[in-house]
Amino acid sequence: LEEDAGLLRETYPDRVQEVDSVYEKLTEKWAQIQELSSLRKIKLEESFQFHKFLVHYRDLAMEVETLDGVCSQNHEARDLTEAALFVYLHLHFKEVQMKCWEESYTALLSSGSVISGVLISEDLVSEKTTELAQAWEAVEAKWEALHANLLAQKQYQAWLRDLEIVSAWLTAKEGLVGETYIGATLPEVESQIKKLDDLRNSIKTQEVKLAVLAEQGREMVEGGHYAGEVIQKKMEEASPRLPTISNKLKERRSVLEAAVQFDQFLTESDELSGWIEEKTAVCTEQDYLDFTNLQGKIQKHVVFEKELQGNTDRVEYLEKIGGKMIENNHYASSQIQEIITKVSGVWNVLLAECQEKKKRLNEAYDEMIYNRSVTELENWLQQVEVELGDKDCGSDLATVRSASKAHSLLENVMSTQLNKVAALGKEAGQYVAGNHFDSDKIRERQASLESSFQRLEGPMTVRSIKLADSLVLQQFYRDLEDELIWIREKEPGVRSTATGSDLYSARNLVHSHETLISELNVHEAKINDVTTRADDLIQSKHFALADIESRSDLLKKRWQGLQALAAARKADLDDAIQIHQFFANAKDIEEWCKEMLPIFSSQDYGKDEDTSKGLLRRNTALTAELQSHGVKIKDLMEEGNRSKQRNIILGNGKKKPKVQALYDYTEKTNREISVKKGTEMILLKSNNKDWWKVDHNGRIGFIPTAYLKKLPAENEMYIEISALPLDAQIPASVAVPEKMSEVKKKYEELVGAADKRKKNLEETVTFHVLMAEAGEIEDWI
Repeated sequence: LEEDAGLLRETYPDRVQEVDSVYEKLTEKWAQIQELSSLRKIKLEESFQFHKFLVHYRDLAMEVETLDGVCSQNHEARDLTEAALFVYLHLHFKEVQMKCWEESYTALLSSGSVISGVLISEDLVSEKTTELAQAWEAVEAKWEALHANLLAQKQYQAWLRDLEIVSAWLTAKEGLVGETYIGATLPEVESQIKKLDDLRNSIKTQEVKLAVLAEQGREMVEGGHYAGEVIQKKMEEASPRLPTISNKLKERRSVLEAAVQFDQFLTESDELSGWIEEKTAVCTEQDYLDFTNLQGKIQKHVVFEKELQGNTDRVEYLEKIGGKMIENNHYASSQIQEIITKVSGVWNVLLAECQEKKKRLNEAYDEMIYNRSVTELENWLQQVEVELGDKDCGSDLATVRSASKAHSLLENVMSTQLNKVAALGKEAGQYVAGNHFDSDKIRERQASLESSFQRLEGPMTVRSIKLADSLVLQQFYRDLEDELIWIREKEPGVRSTATGSDLYSARNLVHSHETLISELNVHEAKINDVTTRADDLIQSKHFALADIESRSDLLKKRWQGLQALAAARKADLDDAIQIHQFFANAKDIEEWCKEMLPIFSSQDYGKDEDTSKGLLRRNTALTAELQSHGVKIKDLMEEGNRSKQRNIILGNGKKKPKVQALYDYTEKTNREISVKKGTEMILLKSNNKDWWKVDHNGRIGFIPTAYLKKLPAENEMYIEISALPLDAQIPASVAVPEKMSEVKKKYEELVGAADKRKKNLEETVTFHVLMAEAGEIEDWI
């Protein structure tokens, strides 16, 4: 309609007001209809919520009435299991059914609080919700009351069960403490006592249980329990039974203990009497007359005494127990007294016999110890006589030292043994003075022992002198061998042919060799000390004179050889230093020439007079530096002339063997070389059995092996030079002049370039001067 109105306004401009009036009326009517529709919808929704509330209220009211009936029921439990089941079902009823309807009840109250409208009675809604809330609260109160009643029944049934258990235990134990039979044997009596002890321990537990039951019963009675009278009556019946059992138990145990005590006393007295008789028989034996294992017998007797001492408590305990039983008016007091008197008598006899046996064993042991000491000294004397008769003093320093040490120990032991002999003499005098039964034999053995010691003084002195001479000789041998070993250790160093591959390594070798020479100089004093001692032994006419002279000459010869090798090694290293210094200086000059050649060969002569003059001045300064290097070139040439005269082979890598041509050979291909018979060459490769690769004055090629033979190694000096081509081996007389020629050539080339540049720069300066003058004249004109 709005679009149609717009079209009409465009089509009929003269009727726009009429169209707008109609359109406004239609719009107003449409707004009125929408407002009436919204009001109708609100009223219908309010009516729906109200009727929904009434329906839910009627359903919930009926369910609350049902729940109220369930909570009003009363259950009587017949035992603990049934009471526990009632409690469980009651809790399950609340958790399942009441919890389910409680959510509906809460939702209904919430919906009732929000219901309102023109057609709805809010007072009626409020009245219904109030009635429902009161009914629900009544149901919850009845549930709580029923729950409390069921818990009380469960508590009562649990208490009855525990009380019945305790009552049954009391009935069984009343029969046990009421017995009058003691028992025919000790095990039977002890078994009954053990049962009573177990009962006494269990009474404590039952006292605790009964006290707990009494407290629980008291709490239930005071709390107004529905079975309070029954609980009170049962507690009054059970409480006095346990003290009665305890009293009867004490009386029964006293009777049983008295019987056990007397039986134990009899058993102990019989065992002790038998043991005393057995030990008395042991003490009366005369085994001390036999010295065999006498120490064991004494130790056995000591153990025996300790055994007696340890059993003293048994006697005292028997007397104590018997006396206590008599004091307590035991029914067998007279019999107990007789037993105590008998045991005490035989015990005193045993102690007296034990002391007598101990005295006799000690006397026999003293005699045995004396005889053993004398026998040990006599055996030792026999061994010493054998050792002193041995002429072998040792084959080396260790054995001689061992023999000398053993002899020194022997001398010390001899002094100790003499003290023992004196002590034994004093001891023998005491035995004789004490009228020992074997005093004559002791006196004879003592005199024989002293005589044997006096016979050893001479052989001891002779043996000591001989060992001292052998020790000096073996020490000399050891020191001389140490020096020979030291010389052998140093010989590889002085025999080394390593000269270093460059100046730095050669200087390190020189430093190491100087250190070695210092060691030789320091060690010369030790060599001289050994040779001096050899001369002293020779002059003293030592028994090993010939061997000493031979070994001394060997040491001197080896020492002189080591010194000669060290001197030769020093000369070789000096030559190596000179060669390496030459090549190092040559390399420095070559590097300098290489650096300066681009400068002197430059084509830059300046763009004007000032730059040309600047370049000329710089060239003049460099020319002066070049002239100063001429002095270095001269020194290098002199150094090279000295180096090329030495019989030295220079190379890069390990020294290669040499071969000699057996016949003339003419090369067939460019890989081969031609040689004359007798020509010497360096062998580079010999892994092929038919062809060998050789180097002849720098030319490398192959020659058939049938035309060549290997030459033995020469003693000429070989120096490794890293500046040479790899695997090259060239005599210094060839390599040094070649290097001199190369350096001289490069220097002369550099001098030519310098002169040429100087000339060109001077001409350039002249050119720029003339051009400047010409320009000035041209400007003037």
